[in-house]
Amino acid sequence: MKTGILLPQFDAGPGELLGAARLAEESGLDSVWVFDSLWGMPNRDRPVLEAWTALAMVAASTTRITVGSLVLRTTVRNRAVLLHMARSLQLWAPGRLVLGLGIGDDRTSREQAAHGLDYPPVAERTEELRLHLELFGTELPQVPLWIGGGSRQVMSLIPLAAGWNYWGSVDGFTRRLSRARALAGDRPVQLSWAGSRVTRDELGRLAAVGADHAIVAAGSRNYREKIRTLARFRDSHPPAE
Repeated sequence: MKTGILLPQFDAGPGELLGAARLAEESGLDSVWVFDSLWGMPNRDRPVLEAWTALAMVAASTTRITVGSLVLRTTVRNRAVLLHMARSLQLWAPGRLVLGLGIGDDRTSREQAAHGLDYPPVAERTEELRLHLELFGTELPQVPLWIGGGSRQVMSLIPLAAGWNYWGSVDGFTRRLSRARALAGDRPVQLSWAGSRVTRDELGRLAAVGADHAIVAAGSRNYREKIRTLARFRDSHPPAE
């Protein structure tokens, strides 16, 4: 099972963001990710680094580690413009970029309204995600496309994606795993879990049920501790030859 962290973007500056990315790479983790938010959580006035700008900084400042979005909302950025952005970033991180896409939730609906962005009904947002997957799959096939979300609507698009991520509890992930595998069929879809915290026992459970990737959110003050935890887990559970 691969391991990664969501980089510190809240109450963080370039030093914390890039420090966490470089330490993750040096520690042997597999991936670093950014979260898509236009205001802070839980306080909307909390400083936050914008996802794509942060991801570009990280891509240019690392050499080996996978860099990705977990996940970009398809209702925030124009589809054709995002394709051009991804094509450009792939030049800085060839073979290392994963583009994670999603449809948003109740919290992001309020955020988008505050920024003057439309937030269509779930059926329209799901259709927009499908259009993104089809366009990017055709125009930028070298970039793996992941989708994020545990809803029936999002999971229905697993057949079009290279990866699926569930954010939440380990139990929530395991409950959805059989459906995700059935939707993937014979395709090699990466099935991943992400959350704000995880214990060593839970990492063991994720590995035991066959999760391909475990990703933990790291803040500006605790990213070192979380990277050490993931690195120790990898050392004690080396990948099979």
